Amino acid sequence: MDRGLPEGRNNGRAGRILRRRVLPGRHELVDSFGQPFGWFEQDSLRRFRIHEERGGRWGTLRHGQIQVQGRGCMATRSLTDTYVLVAIYAPHYSVARGHRRRKVDAGVRAFIRRDLLPPGVFHHSRPPSRASNGWLINHYRTGCGQAPPHPVEGLGSLKLSKPRYGVHQLYQGAKRPCSFPRSRWCGFHYSDFSHPAFAPDVMPLMSATTGVRNGGIVRALIRTRRPFRLLDAIGYADPNVPCGQARVARWVFGDANPDAAPGENHIYGWFPVKVHGVHRRHC
Repeated sequence: MDRGLPEGRNNGRAGRILRRRVLPGRHELVDSFGQPFGWFEQDSLRRFRIHEERGGRWGTLRHGQIQVQGRGCMATRSLTDTYVLVAIYAPHYSVARGHRRRKVDAGVRAFIRRDLLPPGVFHHSRPPSRASNGWLINHYRTGCGQAPPHPVEGLGSLKLSKPRYGVHQLYQGAKRPCSFPRSRWCGFHYSDFSHPAFAPDVMPLMSATTGVRNGGIVRALIRTRRPFRLLDAIGYADPNVPCGQARVARWVFGDANPDAAPGENHIYGWFPVKVHGVHRRHC
């Protein structure tokens, strides 16, 4: 079971919903290397427009919100000091309206510039509100992971492929207990790891798997076309699924910046490879 840390502990993200708008205009959504993969505009407190990398509008969230999650992992210290990890989403799996009012999944986790945030974002946080935005963002940090304690020969290069999960593919957790633990809908969504849907080569990298304490916390956004060195893997599909559901993920671990230049960070993390044809969990 996914055992979350006690409330109040620093678990890598502040999780604060913005109650005031960011600066007006169209702003970049960037990955851990500072490269933009999309844009967003905040028309009102709860209305957002999401644009693709080339500028075309992907969708409009009419009941959206920005959640500030803290200091993630980026390729250099200067980038990490400049950006903050956020999630832009809406209820009901972030369904939004795109071209010709079609339904699209416009939820996105990305890095945005810190100076876009209004002052006093963390006004109910611990440490107290007298601290600045930057100080509190740095307090909630995921880190970039630690290098192995001794030289490790990689398991080989892995051609990354972004996992695509449906809204009915779940993993179980104990952070918010279900009223009916044996329900086939008692769990959380693997589709969170498929965001953003509008950028097919951008995927999140986690600090740990969902089956451990502090698991499922995103630390980085990486590109599937960049080098990735596979360092470890769990050999079986994740059994941590609701009753009656099939296992759909196998967790692998690696370095998303294996050829880091001097002054750059290696980016270590986990992500769930999608698997098929595994038997359903019996209850």
